Amino acid sequence: MFGSYALNGWFYPFSGATQLYFPSDGPKCFGNDNAITHASQTPHFMDAVWPDIWPKATDRPTPDLFHGGTVVDQEMQRCTIARHGGSPTDGSIRRIDLKQRLPGAINLSFADGHAELSPLESLWNFYWHLGYVPPSVRPGR
Repeated sequence: MFGSYALNGWFYPFSGATQLYFPSDGPKCFGNDNAITHASQTPHFMDAVWPDIWPKATDRPTPDLFHGGTVVDQEMQRCTIARHGGSPTDGSIRRIDLKQRLPGAINLSFADGHAELSPLESLWNFYWHLGYVPPSVRPGR
């Protein structure tokens, strides 16, 4: 199954299913709206290659920013696609050196209702789930 957009899976109300797929992650689902402490920084819906994602601060980006990635337990790969933001069109986004700054951007909507264009490099700075702590350095750098 592939798609053009994704829901942040940590918003699903059935945390039991999330626990089935990610048992070591503990209770990271937002149980209700009051659980969202950074609404203007918590992505809800975004450009992606899969219908839902469960990003974690330890997820590495995919080196193929054209197709994205679908590796389970590396969920950020599903939305690391250079869909916007002046991305190169010469095919170079299919083999990115992950130690370099990621080119391109995606559109995201947030829990408070606003939407914005975000550089791929900034995706790890948002608050994706309960207890999320942005890493000081993006994984892979």
